[in-house]
Amino acid sequence: MGKPLPEQQLTQRVQLELPVDVLRRLLRERSLVASEFRCLNRNSSRAGWRALKESLME
Repeated sequence: MGKPLPEQQLTQRVQLELPVDVLRRLLRERSLVASEFRCLNRNSSRAGWRALKESLME
């Protein structure tokens, strides 16, 4: 593969957008946990909490 990333790059953040279904799947499969992400606006926050709740009920 490529060179190891410098320490500074390991702490950078990436802003991305993904479909709610993908978020729900990642949460359900425990590939992502709620403490690892934050929503950047009110609508995203509502959708994130709904996805989290639904992933726990499945």
